[in-house]
Amino acid sequence: VCGTVTVPQQTVAKKVLGKVTGLKTKAVKLASGTKTTLTLSWSKVTGAEKYEIQQYVNKKWKTIKTTSKTSYTVTKLKANKSYKFRVRAVAGKYYGKYSSIYTAKTVPLKTTLTLKAGKKALTASWKTVANITGYEVTYSTSKKFTKKTTKTVTIKKAKTKKTTIKKLSKGKKYYVKVRAYKTVGSKKIYSAWSSVKNVKVK
Repeated sequence: VCGTVTVPQQTVAKKVLGKVTGLKTKAVKLASGTKTTLTLSWSKVTGAEKYEIQQYVNKKWKTIKTTSKTSYTVTKLKANKSYKFRVRAVAGKYYGKYSSIYTAKTVPLKTTLTLKAGKKALTASWKTVANITGYEVTYSTSKKFTKKTTKTVTIKKAKTKKTTIKKLSKGKKYYVKVRAYKTVGSKKIYSAWSSVKNVKVK
């Protein structure tokens, strides 16, 4: 038709985003009471503008956050429990494939400690924590738990409620703290330390 300008048809390539990799737990800590926080991190995807984080809740995947960063802290989680997550890259209306499903474990609950002095010994007792592997009892003659003055006893039975530490110095004051741990694969996940208590041995 006279006066018509014909423009050649163009094919616009679909933007392809890579799959998120390197999803892992960056940090886990007991926030307060029975609540814990879990920080996830992952590798940067070329061309990504944002990342969509999903958590598996009530047998469904739920989007809990979209962020431009390569890490995110999930809050108000229960202590000593496993959670599943996945992440995918986003650029405008384009989405990459979800990462492999990642299972993260929150820390056990903080326990409480009591001490009893003995003859060149002390007995540390604590409240047991559910679903853990064992405990670590750390003691020192220094309030600051300096490296040279500090030793740790590992309790490998979850039902153990106390331990007696012997061969201590008569008349010395010892500072003690305890924490629970859970073995997950080849790693140990620790609770927060109990409050520090001290006792003077006989």
